[in-house]
Amino acid sequence: MEDNSLTIDTLYAMNQNVESKSPKEINVVCEDQRVKNHVACSESNLKDNEKYLIVSSGHFNFPLAKYL
Repeated sequence: MEDNSLTIDTLYAMNQNVESKSPKEINVVCEDQRVKNHVACSESNLKDNEKYLIVSSGHFNFPLAKYL
């Protein structure tokens, strides 16, 4: 069952690699116990959407800066 109590801020923070200031790969995010049962993390969904899940190598400073 999905955990629908997670806030946008929590989900955003979970998806960020603070050290490199870049997004985490989706398979790494889906290992987190809080989201591993979400539909987006299902094996079939990840496989069906793999061409859309490529993470940009770009760096960013805002709004990640508020989590540092």
